[in-house]
Amino acid sequence: MFTTILFAPLIGAILAGFFHRGLGERGAMLVTSGLLVITALLSWVAFFQIDHSVARSITLFRWIDSGSMSVDWAIRVDTLTAVMLVVVTNVSAVVHVYSMGYMEEDPSKPRFFA
Repeated sequence: MFTTILFAPLIGAILAGFFHRGLGERGAMLVTSGLLVITALLSWVAFFQIDHSVARSITLFRWIDSGSMSVDWAIRVDTLTAVMLVVVTNVSAVVHVYSMGYMEEDPSKPRFFA
């Protein structure tokens, strides 16, 4: 779930930025806004599911593995992280949904949403 929260907006930005011609302007707006709304909902789920007394480390993948040295790329999830996930993803989702109507006449909508 945390990897989805972390990478869904990035995937939306890549899709809208590089493939907006195939998606169209409306498709780029819907993909990025939809992924941000999903991310905001998942951040609420994560906020209520984490143990607020213990910090967790979630390994995303192994970065360096050389002999006995092993370095992982991980994220640390504690109460502050959960609160900031909720705040940032909800504000971003609201801005994206509002901008869909606000930028109706703008010719560079895919670039903005990316």
